[in-house]
Amino acid sequence: MFWLFVDSIIIIIITKFFYEVNWGSNYLILAVIILLTCILALSMGITVYMLVNNFKVADALLNILVIYFTFISGGYVRIIDSSGTILEKLQYTSPNFCSTCNI
Repeated sequence: MFWLFVDSIIIIIITKFFYEVNWGSNYLILAVIILLTCILALSMGITVYMLVNNFKVADALLNILVIYFTFISGGYVRIIDSSGTILEKLQYTSPNFCSTCNI
């Protein structure tokens, strides 16, 4: 988990200086959100593996989950807020969406 956290911090530093991404001014909150997202990702991976007890099946399921969460959070196309649609409600089930809302 340590290296996942370090990799995330390196990505933030590189995007801040090379792509001029505005990550806000509260770096402590940003670090906490990154740490919690890393813990969630590792927990999901461990849980899926323990449920299926097969590395290849767990890998396939996790790849499907990544695509689902990225789509629902608006990672592929922007989901327009049209009050009450099912996609808008499903966004709140995605860790990606919740992480970006808190930054």
